[in-house]
Amino acid sequence: MVIRVETIHFYKRYGLIAYPPEPQAWYRHYDDRITDQLKLIAEAKAKAKAKAIGFTPKEIDSLMRLDGHCADVAPIAIQKLHLIRA
Repeated sequence: MVIRVETIHFYKRYGLIAYPPEPQAWYRHYDDRITDQLKLIAEAKAKAKAKAIGFTPKEIDSLMRLDGHCADVAPIAIQKLHLIRA
């Protein structure tokens, strides 16, 4: 999972994730609790986007189980697009 630094700062400012300890080098270490929070936020955003474009809760659940692999998601998304356009 790749999350931009600006996004992490935004989440910290609004209290969506905890602040990690001060860095000992030039980078911060995010423990499992914080990375789990980031994963939860990313999943919620993905679900909201999928719902907004017409995926049902069952379809969204199926997509989330694919773990974001584009090769797996693309055929499902294309099929949904054809249904929406029909």
